[in-house]
Amino acid sequence: MNLDNTMKTYFASIEKEVTKTYELAEKARAQGKDPEPEVNIPIARDLSARVEGLLSTMIPELKDSGLADEIRKLEKQYGKNDERVALLAGREIALEKIVKFPEKIKAIEAGLRVAIAYLTLGIVTAPLEGLSDVKLKKNDDGTEYLSIYFAGPIRSAGGTASAISVLAADFIRIHCNIAPYIPKGIELQRYSTEVEDYYSRVTAKQYHPTKEEIEFIIANVPVEINGDPTEKLEVSNFKDLERVETNQIRGGMCLVLLDGLPLKAEKMLKRIMKYPDDYELNHWHWLKEFIAMKKKIHAAPSSKGKKDIKYIPSAKYIDKIIAGRPVFSFPAEPGGFRIRYGRSRTGGLASTSVHPLTMHLIPFLAVGTQIATELPGKATVCTPCDTMEGPVVLMKNGDVIEIETKEQIKKIKPEIKTIISLGDTLIPYGEFVSNGHMLLPSSYVEEWWALEVKEAIEKNSNNNNTNNKTTIKNIPKYTSKPYPPPTLDEAFNISETLNIPLHPYYNFFWHDITKDDLKDLVEWFSKAKIDQKDNNTTPPEDKETTENTENQKNTDNSDTEEMVGTEEGKGPNTKGKTDKTTDIITNSTPTKNQPLNNTINNSITLTTQDASNQKKILETLCAPHTVKNETILITGKSLAIKRCLGNPTEKNKASLIKKIDKSKSIMDALKNLSGITIKEKGTVRVGMKMGRPEKAERRLMKGRPQVLFPCGEAGGRMRNLMESYKAGTIESSVSAYRCTECGKETYFSYCYTCGAKAAPIKACRRCNVITEATEHCGLPTVGYRRMKLNIKTLMDTAKKNIKLKEHEMPELFKGVRGVFGANKNVEPLDKGLLRAKYNLYVNKDGTTRLDSTDVPITHFKPREISVPVETLRKFGYEKDVDGNELTSEEQVLTLYPQDIIVSDNKEFSTADHLINICKFTDQLLVKFYHLKPFYNIKTKDQLIGQLVIGLAPHTSAGIIGRIIGFTPARIGLAHPFWHAGKRRNCDGDEDSIMLLMDALLNFSRQFMPDTRGGRTMDAPLVLTTCLDPEEVDDESWNVDVDETYPLEFYRETQNYPYTWDLKSKPRIIEELIGKPEVFHTKFTHDTYDINEGPHRSRYTQLDTMLEKLFAQLDLERKLRAVDEDKVAEAVLSKHFLRDIKGNLRKFSKQGFRCVNCNEKYRRVPLIGKCTRCGGKLLLTISEGSARKYIEPSKRIMDEFKITSYLRQQFFLVEKEADSMFGKKARQLNLAKYK
Repeated sequence: MNLDNTMKTYFASIEKEVTKTYELAEKARAQGKDPEPEVNIPIARDLSARVEGLLSTMIPELKDSGLADEIRKLEKQYGKNDERVALLAGREIALEKIVKFPEKIKAIEAGLRVAIAYLTLGIVTAPLEGLSDVKLKKNDDGTEYLSIYFAGPIRSAGGTASAISVLAADFIRIHCNIAPYIPKGIELQRYSTEVEDYYSRVTAKQYHPTKEEIEFIIANVPVEINGDPTEKLEVSNFKDLERVETNQIRGGMCLVLLDGLPLKAEKMLKRIMKYPDDYELNHWHWLKEFIAMKKKIHAAPSSKGKKDIKYIPSAKYIDKIIAGRPVFSFPAEPGGFRIRYGRSRTGGLASTSVHPLTMHLIPFLAVGTQIATELPGKATVCTPCDTMEGPVVLMKNGDVIEIETKEQIKKIKPEIKTIISLGDTLIPYGEFVSNGHMLLPSSYVEEWWALEVKEAIEKNSNNNNTNNKTTIKNIPKYTSKPYPPPTLDEAFNISETLNIPLHPYYNFFWHDITKDDLKDLVEWFSKAKIDQKDNNTTPPEDKETTENTENQKNTDNSDTEEMVGTEEGKGPNTKGKTDKTTDIITNSTPTKNQPLNNTINNSITLTTQDASNQKKILETLCAPHTVKNETILITGKSLAIKRCLGNPTEKNKASLIKKIDKSKSIMDALKNLSGITIKEKGTVRVGMKMGRPEKAERRLMKGRPQVLFPCGEAGGRMRNLMESYKAGTIESSVSAYRCTECGKETYFSYCYTCGAKAAPIKACRRCNVITEATEHCGLPTVGYRRMKLNIKTLMDTAKKNIKLKEHEMPELFKGVRGVFGANKNVEPLDKGLLRAKYNLYVNKDGTTRLDSTDVPITHFKPREISVPVETLRKFGYEKDVDGNELTSEEQVLTLYPQDIIVSDNKEFSTADHLINICKFTDQLLVKFYHLKPFYNIKTKDQLIGQLVIGLAPHTSAGIIGRIIGFTPARIGLAHPFWHAGKRRNCDGDEDSIMLLMDALLNFSRQFMPDTRGGRTMDAPLVLTTCLDPEEVDDESWNVDVDETYPLEFYRETQNYPYTWDLKSKPRIIEELIGKPEVFHTKFTHDTYDINEGPHRSRYTQLDTMLEKLFAQLDLERKLRAVDEDKVAEAVLSKHFLRDIKGNLRKFSKQGFRCVNCNEKYRRVPLIGKCTRCGGKLLLTISEGSARKYIEPSKRIMDEFKITSYLRQQFFLVEKEADSMFGKKARQLNLAKYK
């Protein structure tokens, strides 16, 4: 890495602390009290070493073969993390240029595993267990083709890597001179049927491809995508095919054809397009045709039925609507989220931002809530940004109000009739790069206008135009952040003088109305009454009117007038008079900008008589106005409407209407009326719905064990070791050891009697006898045996060892039903008792985990993370983002790449839980290992600077993180590089952290389940100590880095280009890779507080599904951008009806369980009770769970317009339920019998 002095010091401090922690942990592990006498988490050097080391465990030929050196050579040529390195390294192995193999097919298999390992950064199990086999099979013409067998753990590779693994297989096929796969027609049908069966009968995935899509992919992919049978279910049709070995559903193959190729087609095409012709992959350009087909199939027309041949809105994200999780906007619907390009401090890596006032208005949206989106990717997380447009609402009394503060929302919320605009969604340019999605026309926003002003000024100065000097002199204050708007007169003068469009502040959604609507407005405004408070301004171009709009001032109706602004980096403005230098007044609640020099207060009064259509037009425009006594009062920014209409009067309205008739479009008509260009405010609205709620919670295994030790039958249903303690002894299969000193048999790697080290012994898995042979009774011997465990003695000894008093013993001390490692190793009870003391729970590998929703952050303020400036300076934060000395808690700082901000929410605090883990670890060091404590932490402030390991599910490599602060939101904030180092993005993913010392002391591979995937997934098998941006997931390379976008970018977006076709591109991190600047980037949109917004989604606050459902439907009724009847119908058809049918089916096939020991039975035993403990047997599924959605479904049908077909379908299902359980009697009121 190319580092500056600041980053060298930072990484050196992390290395020093890691070394210090490892040294103490090695001393503890050397005592032999754990399954291994050394720390079980080795530190990895670099990506190439990780790839070779990971694959050597399966392919011994690769160990010290020179593969790592070959990868490093390719990285020098193409750069790190380039998929071409994966393709070429895989090819070299397949052609046996690095190492020889006994068979050609083994070399090809090894080559493909190398490619997948590099694509997945050598940190997941996909190359080991996600690829089960590679075979050569025959086409009908006698040629050989390549068949790739995928297994379930291929999901750990992620959709992109699994898709590119198919490309890698084809690349290797070409260079090994193997013919392409030629599928038969019946095989195409088998693929589409099997994928549909997997989606509908096994698990629904994010993307649901159609039959046409699947068959098109298979017909064009030159290798056979195959797989091992993973499900008990057989495919519903096309069985017993000659070239398909199984009739069962092949899960790995289905995952590649659900999460991989169809979902990631755009990303694949983007990457393939950059390959030169000598890669011989031009035949993959069929992806262009596939993407066009995909968009056409999943397209949804706008509400007005308009069709744009360049872009068709997609309704794929609302294919499945879940009860309780609302749809916020339909595709391309007016009133939905307006697209705005830019990156906030918490944007990028799939994360986008909305206005915090929108979040307060729609409390289902909290900081970190996942949102399923129409574009550019499949999902995002919600983060706040207040330097963009917020929501607009229509009140029950007819007022249209732009929301300015959250206090205002509380006051007016009961009177809101419709949310007519949700405001902006801020989407970084890099998200379109990552997803290969076409760019859509940018809304006309302040930052675009400012760039056009600067360009026009430069042209004027070059032309030496002296006439415009006075106007130009006052303009610069409007072209720098936070872009305060000029007054109305100034805005029109600037547009006329510089020949640029009208300022966005005075623009409305004109493109949502028709020319006839425009004529109605001209007629209406020609009769308007104008109230002038000041006569110091020159009348505008129409001399017959006396409108005065030079300067504006808020009236008493503040809720309907100008919005105040937030200055970037300095906090929000409040209403009030300001001088020409923009006096910024800070306030705790961010609001929007208002015009400078605001000294004149004008208004326009319109009659509502026979003007219902005109009133609706104003609502469509989202123009603030107030309804009073059968009149409409126009003030503030809405005064611009009359000016845009050409200042209509009774005398000139006829000529104005003629201009409209002659115009080609609504926007052309406005230009003809006003004499200036008025841009479309924002034609692109993005569809969104709620996904998973935000989360910051402890990781809990099933049963919530506190120690990996069996409780036996005596533990009962709760698996309580205290119940086992009362029983005295239990019987279970556990690891077998013999003391090297006293010769006693034990279950631990040390003797519980004399404390000496113990050696493992072998036993027969059939007859349980101890033997030294490797085979017994015809079976390989194992490192465990079934034994009687004296729990009472073990518990008493553990209690004595850690000096736990009798009253400190827990009433509920939870173990596991049975241990699950290959040798069934168990944890000492001492560790479990200490965990119970601090209310901690253990994970399957011996660690204690804390989960949270991943959210990126590149910059922060000390105030936001609740850390004093002096503390931050101590940990290396000496200067702010602009290079100034850090002195204030309001300065913006660049986050270091491995620093993280953990949740400190009042309902569950990750910080408090980490303190308990620190105390547990210190007690473990002192009382179990007899060493000095390491942390000595009592308060949250002392957590700052402590190291954790970050780990994503399905991966096998952790990464060091350093705690630097706290957030009240239920999320985990970290740099995009840190999330990418775990191979995660921020589209709603959840990851875990574990305290470094806890992991080093307690993690053991011997505890991991001995199953496919379980042996290696979700475990820190290796650890990255210092993050290298070149070796993290390259999605993080697409994060924006500059403060502004180029002017030409905004203009080019109007033509629907793809990112690779742009001539003027915003810079992204990829351009800084290998440079010190990669750690010092900027952002385009600031916000007053990254924590502003609800911290808990309403979805998680409501207890029952009924409450969630009707809260959802109540919201849908208020959203202009949503058809509530369609949502209600989708909930009924896609959720409730399916659940009712499934529950009825399960009820009829259910088993029984014992209330005491939880033993399950398919049928009731003849004795009528549990055969293990004699306990009472109960049904596993109740009638209530089978019928729970019937009444809510009836209510939906009563309140919403549901199709007759769906109603009939429901009544048939209800009839089936009644026939199964009997019809429920209705309780009637006594009045019925009068």
